[in-house]
Amino acid sequence: MGRPETPVMTDNGALRKLAVWLRTERQRAGLPYREMAQLTVHSVATLSRATTGERIPRLQVVEAYARACGASVKQARTLWRAARYAEHRGSDHVPTRRALAKIRDPHSMICALHDLYHRAGLMPLDEIERRAGGNGRLPRKTMRRMLDGQTMLSIRQLRAFLSVCEVPETEQAAWEMAWQRAWRRRGLDRQQERQDDAGQEGRLVSDAPLLDLGPRNQRMSPEQRGNSLLANHRADPMGVVGRMTYERLKRESAHAERPRRSRRHPKRGSIQPELDLVWESAA
Repeated sequence: MGRPETPVMTDNGALRKLAVWLRTERQRAGLPYREMAQLTVHSVATLSRATTGERIPRLQVVEAYARACGASVKQARTLWRAARYAEHRGSDHVPTRRALAKIRDPHSMICALHDLYHRAGLMPLDEIERRAGGNGRLPRKTMRRMLDGQTMLSIRQLRAFLSVCEVPETEQAAWEMAWQRAWRRRGLDRQQERQDDAGQEGRLVSDAPLLDLGPRNQRMSPEQRGNSLLANHRADPMGVVGRMTYERLKRESAHAERPRRSRRHPKRGSIQPELDLVWESAA
């Protein structure tokens, strides 16, 4: 078996438990590190450092160690997650998690998933993407945005994340019901925002001076109508009214140009450049 191993030195109780479990499984299997290295893709030094307690080994190393000893890989992952959670629990800010039955909005759902991510060992996002099956099932960019509180996972992404975190099937139904309530609230909030935006735009249009589109205005030259648009833009800097007539004025200005002239060389006196400048400033 080689020389005796040094005692496990760490203040992380969960990491000590992981290191002792790995050593016990290797002794039970009666394997020296050299033979274990031949059974895995990791070196002797990497495998031996996994049980020193100096730092938490990578999940792939722990799984390969347990697999070479014939031990439970699932138990190895459970101990590794506990060690990672204990290490980051004091240093990272974890949002307070509500009970799944009390989740009603996207923020609460994201907090619950954030807590699950920590309890699952804060696995690297590219590793989560790989274990989810790849092919865009759970992109790491989407996971990053969810952890930052910028978006919710879709139901398909939620199921993939629960599978990676090895959430028991008996608990997955509660997670999906909580997601449905949060997703429904998300849709209602977005609908209310669109209604509020439409009401605000309606108030701007009603308060802004309207362009005269009657018969008298039909006889205006393109230059005169361009000046009218400029005056309207000064009265309506947000461009709400200008947006209503921009396309119409653009078509009439293009029609006034000679057909033989290309768009790159407009006819002298055309108001097309002025219209584009007004529209860019309004936007």
